[in-house]
Amino acid sequence: MKAFNFKVPDATDKYVRLEYKFFIVEYKPTSKNRASIRLSSKIDMKMNYLPLWILNKSARIFAFDYFKNILERVKKYKGSAWEEKVKEKPDMYEFFYKKIDEYFGK
Repeated sequence: MKAFNFKVPDATDKYVRLEYKFFIVEYKPTSKNRASIRLSSKIDMKMNYLPLWILNKSARIFAFDYFKNILERVKKYKGSAWEEKVKEKPDMYEFFYKKIDEYFGK
């Protein structure tokens, strides 16, 4: 994770590496200000000692918490790193905004 100035520890007796087979996020706009999101993943959490129903429940809770945290961050959008990136490359983001407008027939 050099890009984020973060060192990922090597796998040891203390640290276990999860195996992400795939992680898919489907984001589907349903209107100008709403969308539906669907997640699908296959992750070996290296926790074979836990029953599968606990792992599945934990994954479901994680997904809801993940999006809850995203929504909380969006409320604090003003002055965020995202806003700075939009300012740095307005043409690229304008492309996405146009595509959204085209999709909804504006």
